[in-house]
Amino acid sequence: MALFPRKKGETAEYMDIPVTETDPRTGLSAVEAELRAHNGLANAAVEPPTRTVGQIVRSNLLTYFNAVFVLLAAALISVRASVFNLSFLGVVIVNAVIGIVQELRSKKALDELNILQAPQAVVVRDGEEKVVPTTELVRDDVVHFSAGEQISADAVVAEGECLVNE
Repeated sequence: MALFPRKKGETAEYMDIPVTETDPRTGLSAVEAELRAHNGLANAAVEPPTRTVGQIVRSNLLTYFNAVFVLLAAALISVRASVFNLSFLGVVIVNAVIGIVQELRSKKALDELNILQAPQAVVVRDGEEKVVPTTELVRDDVVHFSAGEQISADAVVAEGECLVNE
């Protein structure tokens, strides 16, 4: 349950939340983390990982060859050519449908894999270690990293040492 639910179309009112030095033993409270997430200080992805359905449909329909075939069909219609002369449009339509279906199926498979392989991080909230998706990290979170883990957000080393490879 969200602490600050919004209705559809309602804009959020943001508060200025200062950067704090969170105690590494207690971390943020759940309310503080929810407040930061509500104010847009979460670790959200900048751009979607895959194309949208609309983008996929447009990229398969609005091609150079489809434009040429539509112009050719318009020219044939304008000279009142036989319907049999327009039979090539069936191949064009079937080709576009096959391309759209294949790309939508691969998008679905990739999205399912992304959900299964979603990166997670160990954070300290309310004095307890919790495993959360990296998209739920917020500014000032205390995150525990171990050897071999990917650093999922900008961070300040609170204790210990860190060797990284960009």
